[in-house]
Amino acid sequence: MKNDIYTTVRASAILAFLIVAGISIARIFLEPFMDVHLSPFIILRSVLLVYGVICMIGLELAFQYRIYRETGMYSHSLLNRVFGTKV
Repeated sequence: MKNDIYTTVRASAILAFLIVAGISIARIFLEPFMDVHLSPFIILRSVLLVYGVICMIGLELAFQYRIYRETGMYSHSLLNRVFGTKV
């Protein structure tokens, strides 16, 4: 199995989103008891959320560039040509 950089970046973004979800759920249940101790995790949650979004946007841009490099047109132009309608 080929280890592609796109797969690794996608997996790290998904892991970041899962950690963000876990921190958010823990904050909901533990905030009344441990409000002082949760502040570093809130910062970590924000950083991981930004990291995940940047990874997903970067993957989409890389994918669009890959389509352009192989076909000579962007995906919306390719869809217009294949289906004959404006997308």
